[in-house]
Amino acid sequence: MAIIEGRESSNLVSLLCTIRRILVSALSDVDKERLIENTFMNYSQLNIQECVELVALAFSMILSDNMEGKNSAGWCILRSLEHSQQSILADVIDVSVVESLFTDYFNSPNVGEVPSLVSWCLKNGVTPVLEPIVREHVVEFLRHAHCRNSLAGSDLLSSMAVMLENHLACIPSGPVQLTELCQAMIRKLATLEMPRDSAGVALFISNIRNVEKLLKVIADHTSDRRQLSAMYLRILYATVSDSVKYPDPSPALATILQVVDVDIINGSVQSILSDQSDNESIIRLMTMLCGWLVKWPRANHVNRWILSLISKLEEENRTDILQAVVELNIESLFNALLLPTMRPGVLPVVLRLLPVHCASAEVFHKIVPRIPIVILQLRREKNNPVSCDDLRAVLNITAQCMHVFPGHRQLYEPVIRVHEACWQDKSFAGSPTSNAMSSLWRLSPPPPAARCGLHNLGNTCYMNSVLQALFMTHKFCTAVLDSEMSDRYQPVLCGLQRLFALLLHSRRPAISAEDLLNLTRPPGFSPGHQQDSSEFLIYLLDVLHEQEKNLRNQKGSEKENADQGHSSSSSAQDDGPSASSAIAEAGVPMDEDEDDEDDVPGAVGGAPAVNSVVNTTNSLGQRVDQDQRDRDTIVRRTFSGKWQIKIQCLTCRSESSHTDPFIDLQVCFPEDQAGSDSHPLELQALIQALFSPEKLSGDNSYHCEKCRSLQEGVRVLRVVEPPEYLILILKHFQYNPVTRQRMKLMHKVHYTETLEIPLASNAQNVARYRLYAAVVHSGRSVDAGHYYTFTRDAEDTWLRMDDETVSLSNSEQLNLLRPPETPYMLFYCGSGGTLQPSVGSPEQIPLSNLKPGLAQLVMSDNAAFLQEERNRKARMIQNKVLDRRYRTDDDDDDDDENNHPGSSCGGQVAMNPPSNRFVY
Repeated sequence: MAIIEGRESSNLVSLLCTIRRILVSALSDVDKERLIENTFMNYSQLNIQECVELVALAFSMILSDNMEGKNSAGWCILRSLEHSQQSILADVIDVSVVESLFTDYFNSPNVGEVPSLVSWCLKNGVTPVLEPIVREHVVEFLRHAHCRNSLAGSDLLSSMAVMLENHLACIPSGPVQLTELCQAMIRKLATLEMPRDSAGVALFISNIRNVEKLLKVIADHTSDRRQLSAMYLRILYATVSDSVKYPDPSPALATILQVVDVDIINGSVQSILSDQSDNESIIRLMTMLCGWLVKWPRANHVNRWILSLISKLEEENRTDILQAVVELNIESLFNALLLPTMRPGVLPVVLRLLPVHCASAEVFHKIVPRIPIVILQLRREKNNPVSCDDLRAVLNITAQCMHVFPGHRQLYEPVIRVHEACWQDKSFAGSPTSNAMSSLWRLSPPPPAARCGLHNLGNTCYMNSVLQALFMTHKFCTAVLDSEMSDRYQPVLCGLQRLFALLLHSRRPAISAEDLLNLTRPPGFSPGHQQDSSEFLIYLLDVLHEQEKNLRNQKGSEKENADQGHSSSSSAQDDGPSASSAIAEAGVPMDEDEDDEDDVPGAVGGAPAVNSVVNTTNSLGQRVDQDQRDRDTIVRRTFSGKWQIKIQCLTCRSESSHTDPFIDLQVCFPEDQAGSDSHPLELQALIQALFSPEKLSGDNSYHCEKCRSLQEGVRVLRVVEPPEYLILILKHFQYNPVTRQRMKLMHKVHYTETLEIPLASNAQNVARYRLYAAVVHSGRSVDAGHYYTFTRDAEDTWLRMDDETVSLSNSEQLNLLRPPETPYMLFYCGSGGTLQPSVGSPEQIPLSNLKPGLAQLVMSDNAAFLQEERNRKARMIQNKVLDRRYRTDDDDDDDDENNHPGSSCGGQVAMNPPSNRFVY
C-alpha cells in the first residue's frame, strides 16, 4: 500500500498501519470492511489534513486495480469518514478534490467509479459550490475516459447517468452544452461491444438501462420533446454514419431509439432517404437496425423504424435495397424467432420481407434448415394464444416461400413434415386442411381459384374481416358494382365499388383499403387502435343506406319539381296545395325512414286533414313513393327484414304490437349456462330462446295503455318478413359496471351450416338459411386481439381470409375453434340468395362487364403490378438466379417459359407474379 510519507501524524500512521494489516490478512472482504469501520471508531479525533490524506488514499484505492480488496476497502474508508468526521468533511471536499477526479483519473483501471466518487463528494461537500465544476468537466471526462473493456465502459456510463439523474443541476443546461453531453454519451455507447457470457450481458443491459433512464429524465424536463428527439437522432445518425470511427456501432445504441418520440419516425425516415441517395449507406443502416433488433432485448421502437423504412422504400420502388437487406439479415432475423423476448419485434419484419423481397431461392434456402426448429419451438408454446398466432404466421409465410421457390423437394421435406404435424394437431385451431397439405407436397403454384387479401393498415383487421364477408355476399357485391352513383352524394359506395372491382380482378396477392378506411371510420374509432367489427359493420351499412337514400330523395325532389312546373304551365288552376304542404298538413314527416302502414293517416280510420280528396290522394301517393325510395336501397334489399313485437297485458289481456325493420339479429347468451368444449351451446337453441315468449315483470314491467299503469306482460318477437341475407351477432362482449369495461364471454357454441328462423305467419313456418361467412374474434377483450373471416363461395369452397393471407379451409374449422377464438358475426344466405362465384367460373362478373371507369382502374393497377414484377425479374436476371427460381431438382437447363407455372389469376402471361394468394 502506498503511504503518504513525511507528513503523517502518529495518529494517521497508526490508523494506516492497522488498515494495511487488515487488507493483507486472509479475512473475507466483508470481515475486512467490518474491522476497518471498527478501527475508525477508535480514531474519532482526526484533523482536516489527516482527512484530506485519507480521502486521497481512498480515491486511489477505489480507482486502482482490485488487488487485496482495495476497492471495497477504499469505499469502507469513505463511509467511515462520512460517519465519524461529518463535521469537517465539507471543509475537506473542495473544488480541487472534484476537479482532480475528472482530470487525474480518466486513465485509471477502475475509471467507472469516478462518477460515484463525484456523487459522494456532492453529498458530503458544499453542493452548490461543486455543481458548476461537475457541469464544466463532465463532457471532457466522458470524451477522454479510457475503459479497459466494454463492460467497464457500460459501468462508467451507468454510474455517470445515475450521478446526473440524482443531481440534475449538474446536467449542462445550455443547448450547446447539452448537445455535447448527449453526443459524448452516444459516441461512448457506440464503442461498446456486447459481452458474450450471460452474466456479463445481464449487467451490460442493466447499465445501459440507466443511460436510457437519464435520457428520458432529460426529455421530461425539456419544453420541446420533439426538438430534443430530433437532437438525439442527429447525433445518433451522425455517429452510425461514420464507418471509419464506428465500423460496427454497438447494439446498445438501440436504447436511443427508445427515448425518441414515435411521432417523428415517418418524417425522419423520409428525411434520411432523401438525404441518402447512396444505396450502400441505406443498406448499411437497415442492416445495423436489424442487428440491433436481434441483439437488444425489448427494442420495441427499432421494429417501428425498420417497418417504416420498408414502407418508404416500397413506395419509392427501391426494392433492390430491400432484397439486399433480406440477403444480409434474413438468417439472424429468423433465428431470433426462437426467443420469445425478441419475437414480437422480429416477426413483423420477417413477414414484411418474405417472400416479396426475397430475390432468389438461395436466399430463402439460408433459413430452410431453421424453419422446423422455429415451428417446433412455437408448438411447445401453443398454450400461449400469442404464440399460436405467431405459429400460423410462420406456417403461412414459409409455405408461401416454398410456392414462390418450388422444386426443391429434398430440401423442403423436413419443413413439410412439421407443417403436416401442425395440420394434424386438432388443438391448433385454424390450421389448413388436408387438401392444402397434399398441394404443398406437390409444391406446385397455387390454384387459379385464388382470392385477393386486404393489407392490414395498423389494427384494421376489424374492417378487413367485414369487407371480405360483404364481398362474398354475391347480391350485395353485384348491386354495388352495377350501381350508378355519385362521388358527391355517395363517396362510401363509390369507394366500396372500387374495392370490390379490385377484389374481383386484381392480380395482386393483397390490396389496400386505405381510401375506404378514411371514408368509413366511425366517430370515436381512433386510428391504429383495435375496434369492434360489429360496430363498424352497422355503421358502414347505415352510411351506405343513408347516402343512397339521400341521392334518391334528391333525384325524386328534382323530378317532382319538374313535374309541378310542367303542371303549372299547362293548367289555369293554381289554388291546390303542393305535395309537400299536403304531406305536412297530414302530419307525415318529410324524411320518414319507416314504412309502417299504421303511420299513414286514414289507414286506421283517421280522416285526411286536407281540403281536397284529390290532393290528399296525390300527397299520400307521393309519400308512398318516398317510402319506396327509402326501402329500395342496396342495404335494405339485401339484409333488411321486418319483425313484429307483440305484448299482451296479463291483467286485462289486451294486446299491442308494432312492426320494425332490422338489419341484424343480436343473439344473447343465457345467464345460467356457459358453453364449454364438452357441453357447447347450440346456436339453433339460442335462436329459439330469442323468439320465445318473455315475461315482463318487476323493473321490466309493461305500461299498459288500457290499464294506464305498469303491469306484468308477455312479449313475443316474430319475424314478419325474413331478410334474403341474415346477419347474426353473438353478444360475446358484455359491459362490466364494476370495472367499467367490456369483458368477453368465453362461451363455446356449436354451429351448423343450416339455421331456421321462426316466422310470425305460422308457428310451424320457418325461414331456412345456410352459413356462408363468419367473422372470428381471437382475443380476450374487444380492445385487443385479431379478426379474420371464414367464407364460402358458390362452389362450397371454404376460405380463411386473414388480412393479406387467404388460405383453404372447411366449415368444420368453426367448431374446432376454442375460446378466446370465437365466431362473432355469422352471415347466412336464404333459399333465394346466391353466393360469390368461384374465381374463373362462368358466373363470375367478367372484367369487360364492369363499368368503364372500374375496368380502367383494374387494368391500370394490374399493369402497374406486372411492371413491378418485370422490374423484379430484371433484377433477378442481373443476379443470375432467375433460372433457379422455377427449376426442380430434375429439371434441365431448358428456359422454355412453358415450364414455368401459370399465373395465379388463371391464364398464362409472360411472367409470374408472386404466388402467395393461397397459403397452405
